[in-house]
Amino acid sequence: MAEDGNVSDWSIGSSSEEDVIDHLLSDYDSEEDSISLHLEKPIIDDSFHELSDESKQLLTWRLDKDESFSDWTIETHYDWELNLEFMKGEQNKKGREVKTYHVHRNILATGPKKSGYFEALLKSGQFSESSNSTSVVELPSGITHDFDDFLDYLYAPPSECKRLIHRYNHSSLLHLAKYFLVPRLLEDVYDFIKKDIQDIDYVKEYLIEFGNAVDDEAKKIIRLAASVCATNILHIKPIGYISDSHPLAHHNNNESSLLTSLSPAIFLHIITEARMSKDFTNLSADNEGHICRLAIGYFKFHHSSLNSNYFVAIVSELYLPFRDIVMAGTLARSLLEIMNATGWEKDVRKDIKQYLTTALSKYISMGYHTTDGIFKFTQFLSKRVVSDLLTEALNAKKELEDRPNESSDSDSN
Repeated sequence: MAEDGNVSDWSIGSSSEEDVIDHLLSDYDSEEDSISLHLEKPIIDDSFHELSDESKQLLTWRLDKDESFSDWTIETHYDWELNLEFMKGEQNKKGREVKTYHVHRNILATGPKKSGYFEALLKSGQFSESSNSTSVVELPSGITHDFDDFLDYLYAPPSECKRLIHRYNHSSLLHLAKYFLVPRLLEDVYDFIKKDIQDIDYVKEYLIEFGNAVDDEAKKIIRLAASVCATNILHIKPIGYISDSHPLAHHNNNESSLLTSLSPAIFLHIITEARMSKDFTNLSADNEGHICRLAIGYFKFHHSSLNSNYFVAIVSELYLPFRDIVMAGTLARSLLEIMNATGWEKDVRKDIKQYLTTALSKYISMGYHTTDGIFKFTQFLSKRVVSDLLTEALNAKKELEDRPNESSDSDSN
């Protein structure tokens, strides 16, 4: 299931496979023809950079009102609630907090970082705030805690103000930039996000934050997140599952996995863009297997919100690691089991079924399983697939047995 109740947003009905692929990829077209996969996880500089001592002296709103010659006041109001349910006999406590800031009109309403909100307010002189030179602002409690950083940004010199934006206040500053109409801050926050999102460990947070946004900048963030996932696909944590359990079973401790928050559109884009990489054909069997396991875990976790078109579109982009027949066969079995358990098998293309069946038959033909072992190994597959599988496995085994005879015949000649 998708997080935050977004399952309905993923559904596109019973469209054809081609329509599905076009729909899924249309919003996430890559700006590059080919990417480079990160075989090693990149190190991202996420250190904080403080303002210089000279710039800190410009934050005059932090001084006493008379000392700074303040000519305007901002009051932020927010409601808070303290959860005390864990304490026996206690009830939640609620309150309202007011915080006062002594600021300066020329900082708020002029310059490259001016606030359109305060510019309109101060120029018109017709608002009620003008009579007492005070603006009262109602803000969510989480936003209010970062209002200090917002004022610091407005007062800091343009050359250093970006230093004040970081991972823990960017969401609040984005809200305040939109509320008070500060385009420069809006631009700087988005620039920070585009840099910070390069760290695969934080992509999930941005996908959740911007997943339902409709403005162009937010869509750019989502597209960038998808590309970051593609280049770092080898470092995405798989959704854990037990291969010998029920086909759709997965571990319950998968909430931390990035895959739980990816829509089918983004996941297909990640797989497709990674496959287009010039590095893809040179991946080791282990890395090919890792990508397949990402898909298997994704199908298991999100199966109730997917359909056969999604399955076909994604599996068509996978490479089974045929250099490791055991791994390839095991992965193929999982995909065939998912097909059967979800009821998608009847809609899956014949060539995909053949591709998966061939991989599994090669594994079985190696003779690792007894007859009873084969029955247990294939217990979650459909009867038709098992029939095709055993036929292929017998033919493959016969070919292997015939090869020594062929070579001995050629030697005698």
